[in-house]
Amino acid sequence: MSEITALAKALVKAQADIKMPKLDGEGNFHNKFASLQATRDAIIPAMNAQGLSVVQGFVPQEDGIGVSTKVIHESGEMLDCGIFYIPVAQKDAQKYCAASTYARRFALQALACVVGSEDDDGASAVEEPVVETPKAEPPKASGQTKVQIDFLKSCGEAKKLIGKKPYYKLLGELGFAKSSEVGNKDDRANVLTALRAHYELNKA
Repeated sequence: MSEITALAKALVKAQADIKMPKLDGEGNFHNKFASLQATRDAIIPAMNAQGLSVVQGFVPQEDGIGVSTKVIHESGEMLDCGIFYIPVAQKDAQKYCAASTYARRFALQALACVVGSEDDDGASAVEEPVVETPKAEPPKASGQTKVQIDFLKSCGEAKKLIGKKPYYKLLGELGFAKSSEVGNKDDRANVLTALRAHYELNKA
C-alpha cells in the first residue's frame, strides 16, 4: 500500500468541517434525499480547503455502469476508493445517465461519511398506505410493531410498481425469500433502498 500520511491528516481535518448535505430532492416515493449538487456543495469545499481533490470516472460495464472514486492530495498521495457499480436494465442514454448520477452521489456520500437521505426506518417509502388484500403481504400478525407493518405495506406497494419478478429477484439478491423475513432496521432500510433505486432507474 502506498504512503498516504499527508493525505490521511488532511482528510481528518476535512471531515471535521464537512456538514450533512441538504435534503433538496424528492424521490418517487416522496422520500427526501440530497441531490448530487447538494452532496458536492457539502463535501468538496471542505476537501479542497485541506489540499484534497476528488476525482470520479465512469467504468463501462456490459449491463450497467460503474463509477470510480479517488481522493488526491496536493502532495501527490492518492487514495483509491474503488468502483461503485449500478446495473441498468434498459440500454439507453437516459437510464445510463440516471445510473451514473446515482452512483456518483452515493460514492461521494460514502467517501465523506455523510447521510444523504431521510432516516425514518423506511416507514415512508411509499406515497400512501395501501389496504392489502388476502393475497398480498401477510396480515398484521400478533406482536408486529407499527414500523414492521409499515415496512410490509411499503414492500407491497413497491411490488405493484416494479412487478413481482424484479421484486422477488431483488429480495433474493439481498438474502430474503419474502418481505416478512426481513427482521431488523438495517435490513429493512437496505431492502427499501434497493427497491426504490430499481424503480427510479427503470421507470418509463
